Amino acid sequence: MDDGVREQLLEAISHGATVESAAAAAGIGVSTYYRWMERGHDAAETLQEDGTVDSREEPFREFWEAATRAHARGEVFNAALLRKIAEGGYVVKSRTKRYRDPASGQVVEETETDLAPPDLRAVTFYLERRHRQGWGKNIEQLEVSGPGGGPIPMVGPGGLAALAARVEENLAEYLAELEAAEPSDNR
Repeated sequence: MDDGVREQLLEAISHGATVESAAAAAGIGVSTYYRWMERGHDAAETLQEDGTVDSREEPFREFWEAATRAHARGEVFNAALLRKIAEGGYVVKSRTKRYRDPASGQVVEETETDLAPPDLRAVTFYLERRHRQGWGKNIEQLEVSGPGGGPIPMVGPGGLAALAARVEENLAEYLAELEAAEPSDNR
């Protein structure tokens, strides 16, 4: 495990990037990331159970712990940002004017500040995702399976040969209909 790759992964994850994006940015495959995490988790469990861990697995344990913390930091950061957007009140724009007061001759400085209003969309976004039972959209999950709960057969009875024959038959019928529908050139 290269230290540069490790640091790129952890930085991206701590900013809230998905594992897929973090892995791509660091130049590794997603499966490599998950393999490292699995090895690290296994090493952490071994350390907890036996009080020791193989020195070859220690870097993976350390990576697993650091990645777990990075995921948490990313979530906390983004939750705080979402809260800030929801509450509003942060400075959006600030303008400072300087002018000489005609009565006193003094230079006067005035600052106008525009603040963001509360954003109820951010509140709704949070509630719909964090508290799905009470606030989530009424989306029902539907699972479809094939015979006996197995996969859905993608080819009908008779296999590919029967499917090819049906396609050929339908194509012939369609072409015949097209020919019959074309106006004749009998002038």
